[in-house]
Amino acid sequence: MSAPLPSAPKGASDLVFTGFGESLTAAWIDVNNDAFAGHNEQGAWTVEDFRSRQRLAWWDPAGLRIGMSGNEIAAFCWTKVVGPGVGEIYVIGVAARFQGLGYGPAMTSEGLRYLYEDRNCSTGELYADGANKRALRVYAKLGFEVSATDRSFTNTGTKRLG
Repeated sequence: MSAPLPSAPKGASDLVFTGFGESLTAAWIDVNNDAFAGHNEQGAWTVEDFRSRQRLAWWDPAGLRIGMSGNEIAAFCWTKVVGPGVGEIYVIGVAARFQGLGYGPAMTSEGLRYLYEDRNCSTGELYADGANKRALRVYAKLGFEVSATDRSFTNTGTKRLG
């Protein structure tokens, strides 16, 4: 999905936004794993998994936007610049106990604000599972439209003919 920036209205929330700081590593991993419990790629990260992403060329600690509720991380929006003027929402997570409070849209808006104002991006992109209708509705309200569709197929076995 993609949207011209600035496209997203400021999300209404009581979160305080900041960029990532090393002192938040353990807490961020806990929130990530909580937000994605049961997800086979995102839900069981270790410090080394996180460090491997930090070694990628696009890593920007300020681009990992953190939403604080009091003294704890409630949510995050990890962004990256993927080309001239193009920023991507890489992953959004909301700790389980904070879900349903509007923090997902608020974090998405904060990520897009960061990409537009701080990284001079004029287009925002994100990937969403077509089966996740709730997320698709949220992104559509933020100005995103489907710009490409990828399909994935699995082999479920061999069917005998005849």
